[in-house]
Amino acid sequence: MIEKSVLYFLFKDTKHVNNLKLKGVTSKFFTIYEHQALFSLANKAVEKYNDILKEEMIQRINVNNELRQKLILTFTDIRQLTPEATFDFYVDELTKDYKEAQLKKILVKSIGHLENSKIKEAIEEITREITPLRDLGEEDMREGTLADSTDERLKRYQQTRDNPKSTQGILTGFPSIDRMTNGMHKGELFVILGGPKQGKSMLMINMAYNAWRDGKNILFISAELPKSQLEMRVDSLQSEIFHSKIKSGKMSIEDESRYKEILEAQKNSKAVFYILDVPGCPTSLISSKVRELTSLCKFDIIVADYLKLLTPTDKGGSMTEQVGNVALELRHIARTQDIPVLTAMQLTREASKARKITLEHIGVSYAIIQHADVVISIRIQDTDEQDLSDICDIDASIIGNRNGPNGSFTLEGIFSRMYMREKVQ
Repeated sequence: MIEKSVLYFLFKDTKHVNNLKLKGVTSKFFTIYEHQALFSLANKAVEKYNDILKEEMIQRINVNNELRQKLILTFTDIRQLTPEATFDFYVDELTKDYKEAQLKKILVKSIGHLENSKIKEAIEEITREITPLRDLGEEDMREGTLADSTDERLKRYQQTRDNPKSTQGILTGFPSIDRMTNGMHKGELFVILGGPKQGKSMLMINMAYNAWRDGKNILFISAELPKSQLEMRVDSLQSEIFHSKIKSGKMSIEDESRYKEILEAQKNSKAVFYILDVPGCPTSLISSKVRELTSLCKFDIIVADYLKLLTPTDKGGSMTEQVGNVALELRHIARTQDIPVLTAMQLTREASKARKITLEHIGVSYAIIQHADVVISIRIQDTDEQDLSDICDIDASIIGNRNGPNGSFTLEGIFSRMYMREKVQ
């Protein structure tokens, strides 16, 4: 009855579908196949048509006739319910049942490790699996009338007037980006767009490094590069030594001396640059890591390289839906953890031929731009130049900015040293 009651509300109003996304509820919370399928269809109806699920939509799905009829019968049955409690009550009960079921599975696995005297594995299993369960069903919400907060807003304005820098976000080290966005603010999602080998990862590394150098704590999620390779890139950037020399072990005596200096500086740095190397990193792991590492530091920026390689909480649906879900969940992480999140996404093939890159050139999922606060596009001016010269000019533009202007500027990429800077016009 709990599962049917939750679905009843989803079939009545699209706001309930969006509410469950924020709470992290997925089709896995439902134990009956028909309920799982109807939950997924209700989500698709909102994403594709911005509408509630209707019988004619079920009629059009590509499944065998027997299953289609089962879904229609279940849908009709649920629509005729008269729930006795509120939507929130049923969602809480559904979440509680799911958590209990997951907890039993985790404990069974852990007991298996303990029986084999694998205490460390048992602890890791419990920590890794239980931590993501904490946030399920929770929603970060603030509410009230305009009248309630007038005194608070006046006080906030006066503080800003007397100390303008108090509203400044974390600076990226790129003047045009910082000018148009006023820095990266808590709760914001920044997305960098670019084609293959156009410098997306390098720009993210430089933005993270610049903030770290200014004393900010960085959590860098690497779903693409192994931790050792990312470390070498940061080392090359900081030491100004060719990346290839560090990788091949062919540094000069002077280079080796410089390399030891920057390694010692990293060891003594008060700011933390924490790297998490997880292929296909689940978005749920990001939030749990932020909490897990609170004894180490409070992170100021989360960098996720890159969006398409992350795994959403709900793994069902098409690639388009999954990427859209990752973007939504990264925005949710930024909001709930009160930290700016920086990530990147691939451009479509058409973008390489277009005169001007626009938001329509985002590959896989247009839903990304609905959740991003700032969208930055980059493209090397002359791809042949990248093969012939160490220094390349890169066209960059802020093409989406929720709280500020858009604009274009030029970057200079020195790929051999993993260094990027804004070019003075």
